[in-house]
Amino acid sequence: MFDSAAPVLNASLRAKCTAVGRELTPVMVIDDCLADPGSLVEFAALTKRNVEHQIETLHPVFKKESGSFYPGRRCPLPESFGLVLLQQLAPLLCNGFARGRDVQFEPLVANLSLADVKREHLRPIQSLPHFDDVRSDQLALVLYLFNGDLGGTGFYRHISTGFERITRPRLAEYAPKLKAEAMAHREILGRYMGRENALFAPTNYVEPAFNRAVIYPSNCLHSGVLNNAVDYSLCANGGRLTANMLILCNEV
Repeated sequence: MFDSAAPVLNASLRAKCTAVGRELTPVMVIDDCLADPGSLVEFAALTKRNVEHQIETLHPVFKKESGSFYPGRRCPLPESFGLVLLQQLAPLLCNGFARGRDVQFEPLVANLSLADVKREHLRPIQSLPHFDDVRSDQLALVLYLFNGDLGGTGFYRHISTGFERITRPRLAEYAPKLKAEAMAHREILGRYMGRENALFAPTNYVEPAFNRAVIYPSNCLHSGVLNNAVDYSLCANGGRLTANMLILCNEV
């Protein structure tokens, strides 16, 4: 049985770090990441499929987050999940992101996330690439826990500014410009972000694969590239389920 508080990395995982875009943003992809990812999917489910009613149920603490732009529901993982996972990931993260610095990695947030918003109900900001924080000392991790063509992760350059990462000094220029551009290009709204559009050019795309993790600086422009032909539904064993973490990089 999977212990959600003590995840174990797969001994045969495969990790690759690539410099992406003009700004050479490091993006790490880890295949076969966890030793027992299927049991993490089971942790998300309150029960298995109800045979009589042919429905699936979720852990009861999956809910919409107020103030969050994530197009779905989230369930917090135990605090120890992030701590234990990062202890094991630390050598890979140091090689890929520390660049010779002595760094300790601290989990800020760890959730299970399930996309369930129909494209026509998206808010304008949910149709565009985003960044998680302007900090340069923070990473984001996404672990795919689904099969099928439900969407990977895209990385982007904002065409008019050339920005691929949004820092605090850049935000004052970027935010009002993007708002004006989005109002002038309303045709790109009301749908999930694709590989590119009139405002953003692609720098990289990571295909989804079960038990594949993607790690990147949280201030880079990115988006889940969800399939606009899919009616995303709220079911743990058939939907776009991911594990997500925000990671603080503390220099010591």
